[in-house]
Amino acid sequence: MCVSDHKQVCESHGLISDILQIQTSLPNLLLDYLEELSDEELKRFKWKLSNTKFKGYSKLPPYSRVKDLDITDFTELMIRSYGEVGALKVMLEVLKNMKLNGLVQRLKEDLQNGNHILNPF
Repeated sequence: MCVSDHKQVCESHGLISDILQIQTSLPNLLLDYLEELSDEELKRFKWKLSNTKFKGYSKLPPYSRVKDLDITDFTELMIRSYGEVGALKVMLEVLKNMKLNGLVQRLKEDLQNGNHILNPF
């Protein structure tokens, strides 16, 4: 807890922490949800993503080039390819296509309740 003499410093530190947390929240959210997929679901997710052209976005490299990427590298590829907001939108579409409706609903709720600077939904 902050003592009164250090209140301004602590408040500005808290503000900086909040800003840093918000700036990293979308990539972390993407990574967290990919980590929830089973190995088989992740394999299907990568295949569907590699074989689908989403309007307004370039296609990912072929499945043969993404199938062996670990989740962190795959998350980074999605963000480079689609941007942070685009990667989450594309993820929602693929999860819907895979009929993982519970995960889709939770992700939508997390986005809506997260008070993100960029709330695309």
